[in-house]
Amino acid sequence: MTTKNNTHNTHSIQIDPKWVGLVIDNLEQLPHSLTESTRNQVDLIAKLHDEPHNSASKSSTSSVTFDKKTLSFLITPWAKTYKKEGPCSKRDWEEQMERKTRHDQMMWDDSKKNKSKVGDILICWRYMKEVTFHWITDVKDPSQRLPTWSKNVGQHDRQVLFISEEFKKMDWVEWINLGGHKRCMGTGSVTKCKDKLLDILI
Repeated sequence: MTTKNNTHNTHSIQIDPKWVGLVIDNLEQLPHSLTESTRNQVDLIAKLHDEPHNSASKSSTSSVTFDKKTLSFLITPWAKTYKKEGPCSKRDWEEQMERKTRHDQMMWDDSKKNKSKVGDILICWRYMKEVTFHWITDVKDPSQRLPTWSKNVGQHDRQVLFISEEFKKMDWVEWINLGGHKRCMGTGSVTKCKDKLLDILI
């Protein structure tokens, strides 16, 4: 996913070492029950970071490279209204916001293709409002699905994606101007504006 040797296929993202250090320092202060649920996110940050978080480097940012050929985007909707039956993305996303507040691991389910991997990006799509971007920090088998997802008929075979809090938010106008999806009826891959997104995010 990452490399320290620049090639023509790679692009750079800037990560603030001070933020990385702050996350790790705070992790040690969290209750033990929360440590495991957040460990994967911190491990990913450490892997993405080009230098140790306690480096004496005077630089405020470090360059980390990504291969455009391997990073994929997954998009999923956050509906405006509740559904009376079946999967309800509004209810499920509200649950994830509650988990975020409690410092529990945020998670989502994969598309029916089950091809997402660590280091990919999940896009949360909100019609006429915004989109937010979340790193996929770990991938678990379907047995790790939340009990509250039991009513999501037809999705029980989908792998579970551990996701980070949003690292980027984009308003609706910017999203559409990039060629982003005007409609999103379910979880699926993003291809038509992938290169433009990579240019902005990475």
